[in-house]
Amino acid sequence: MFYPSTPHRTHSHQPFNSSPLTVTDSSSPASSPIAVATQTRRRSQYKATRASLSPACATTTARLASLNVAEEWEDGQALRTRMKQRCIQRASKARERAVQKKRYGLLGSDDMEVDGVSMEEEEDEDDDGAFDELLARITNNDAYRAFMRSYEREVGSEPVNEELWEAELAAAKADAQAFLLEERDALAKAAFADFADIPLEELFSTFEDVDM
Repeated sequence: MFYPSTPHRTHSHQPFNSSPLTVTDSSSPASSPIAVATQTRRRSQYKATRASLSPACATTTARLASLNVAEEWEDGQALRTRMKQRCIQRASKARERAVQKKRYGLLGSDDMEVDGVSMEEEEDEDDDGAFDELLARITNNDAYRAFMRSYEREVGSEPVNEELWEAELAAAKADAQAFLLEERDALAKAAFADFADIPLEELFSTFEDVDM
């Protein structure tokens, strides 16, 4: 009884002749001592390069990832710490206001107002303004860092500042103007050289024939 079997093919990869992994035959004309030494040197360099590049690339990638995670964690920790401190300050001020309300409530509501503005409203405005400014700074800083990380990840370098662009543009304009001046001087010298061999009598004879 015969069982069906799946045909099996073995694929062998043959490297190119220029590859350092190519094995040359000793009977071939290319298997001279110089060729064998060159191939051995290339093979050793190839192995050394492969062995040195892979860990370095992995280390660099892991280092960049760890730096990004560390930066994001530090930013989050700083933001949480500030928010916690802010909440503690607001709670303590709320307790102080409650105590002041009880005290001023016994004396009268007129003592709690100064120039028509209550102490509570004034403190709330100051706190809200400082807190909003802090949040705006944190948000802008986080957005800028995120932009720098994404730009470096996609492009591979930091974005060039506008001042550097303007400086390069000004330098390019100055070089263009200098080139135009040099070219103009060269054309003037070439035109003068064309008329240098002509005598003055022949050069100005055409003007004598013209009636003024």
